[in-house]
Amino acid sequence: ARFWLSHAQALIELGSFAQADTAIEQALALLTGATDALERRALRARALIQQGVIAYHRGQTREALAQLDAALAACREFPPLYAEALTRKAHVLFTCDRYAEARQAASQSLAIAQALTDQQITASALNIRGATALMLGQTAAAIEDLRASLAAETGPASPRTAHSLNYLGTALV
Repeated sequence: ARFWLSHAQALIELGSFAQADTAIEQALALLTGATDALERRALRARALIQQGVIAYHRGQTREALAQLDAALAACREFPPLYAEALTRKAHVLFTCDRYAEARQAASQSLAIAQALTDQQITASALNIRGATALMLGQTAAAIEDLRASLAAETGPASPRTAHSLNYLGTALV
């Protein structure tokens, strides 16, 4: 099941959503026979997050929010997954022009990510929180979060880096 979910993640990143759906279905089918209940719950939560991401990329924001809410309920006992689901939900809320809710979800994710010292989720949460602050007219907070997001980035530049730079440039103008 873990292999299929890793494969699904790679397919999502490539934009092959139909194939990612198939991989997720394969993983979920294998979970019925898993003996480790904790691992089964964690993998199920991961699958729900991925299904939410796919729905979001397909423009199905209602479905994405429903999947991500289900993921949040399923992954409360797994803080890294919970933080990721909150950040993903913040992105969907942002695209629905629900900026205050998006900022709240991003702030919750940020608190968890910082407690876990998870740089990737920290950078993601700061990125969306900064973008929402800008849309809410909170320019100083936006600049602070977006700069912190860029500072938290590790590894090669990502689409998140471009997103942060774009909103930071807007905030500074």
